[in-house]
Amino acid sequence: MKKNQKLSLLMSDYLDEQLPSATKKVSEYAEYIGSLVTEASSMPISPKKILWSVDENTGELTRVFKFGQHEQYITFASDVLEFEAGFKHYADISMRYPTIEIRLITRERVTITDMDIEYSRVVSSIFEEVMSNE
Repeated sequence: MKKNQKLSLLMSDYLDEQLPSATKKVSEYAEYIGSLVTEASSMPISPKKILWSVDENTGELTRVFKFGQHEQYITFASDVLEFEAGFKHYADISMRYPTIEIRLITRERVTITDMDIEYSRVVSSIFEEVMSNE
C-alpha cells in the first residue's frame, strides 16, 4: 500500500464490488469528492487553528507571535508584560522583531498548569486585539 494515497482510491475495488451495479463506481466519484475538500475552504465557518503547542523536549506551552508593524510588536510586548505583572505568573519571552515567542510552564511543578492555560488565553486575546487595531 502506498503512503498518502486517497481513501477513495484505496477502497474503490472493495466498494465497487459491494455496490449494486446500477450505481456509479467509487472511482467515478473521485473528482467530486476532491471538489468537496476544495469547497470546504470557502465555507463561512472554519475550525480554529491550534496556535499553542507543547514543546516535546521541555514540556513548555509555546507560541510564536508574528507582527507586520513595529508599533504592533511594541504594543503587544508592553500589554503582555503589564498583564503578567498583575497576574503574578511569568513566562519566558524571547523578542526578535518581527516575532515574539512565549514559553509557559509552572517551574515549581515542572508541568503546564491552569495558570499557564489561563495566561495563554489572555495573551492570545491581547494579540487578537492588537492585530485588529491595524
